[in-house]
Amino acid sequence: MDGGAWYELINQGSGKALALVTPGDTTHWIDGLRDGEHTVRVVKRNDTPGDTSTFGGFVAAPGGAVLSKPAPRDRQIEFIGDSLTVGYGNVSGTRVCDPEQLKRNTNTDVSHGALTAQRLDADYQINGFSGLGMVRNVAGISPDVTYRTYYDRALLNVDGDVWQKPGTWPPPDRGGQPRRQRLLRPHPR
Repeated sequence: MDGGAWYELINQGSGKALALVTPGDTTHWIDGLRDGEHTVRVVKRNDTPGDTSTFGGFVAAPGGAVLSKPAPRDRQIEFIGDSLTVGYGNVSGTRVCDPEQLKRNTNTDVSHGALTAQRLDADYQINGFSGLGMVRNVAGISPDVTYRTYYDRALLNVDGDVWQKPGTWPPPDRGGQPRRQRLLRPHPR
């Protein structure tokens, strides 16, 4: 892993974090797992619009094997927004943080979008950019640029870079169009 992002490795069986991986060009080994199959989820914890981060994949320990990825869930949700969507500073114990502390204390995996998706047993994607809104930006910064400027990009800091959505995102219905589902029932009056 490299770049400016913080990553968390989570054991899906127990739901417990296996490691917090700090930014930098690094290989991280997970020790102490019992023999058998494990499903590990890699979570990018913070938004890093000015940095490009890379996850190079998994490597099995001697005698082990990397298994195929699980099938996508039937329900998939995309959350689009700003710092609230990203979870900006949401695990900080204080209101006063320098920029590095904010990166460390932002955990998108416990943002409202991620928690909603987990509750609904859905695969999810968080597309957020702290400070940039869909219509206007925090404190009026960069009035000629909004989040919509960057939405289709895979790498936000590279003009013209377009994310090629995999065929499994979102799942098509029989007509080839994305399925739209009402996720919540109306509140009874």
